Amino acid sequence: MDNIDEKIRIKQMEMSIEENPERKAELHKQMTKLQLQKEIAVIRKKIEQLG
Repeated sequence: MDNIDEKIRIKQMEMSIEENPERKAELHKQMTKLQLQKEIAVIRKKIEQLG
């Protein structure tokens, strides 16, 4: 999961320096996708612990 966290941090940095609104929106979309992947990984881990 550290890999996903690192990718999220990179996207946040890219968004903070990006000036093009279209590119910024695309970066936001990518970051949201990464955040959802992280949430899914956490849920899978919890399911494994219960199973």
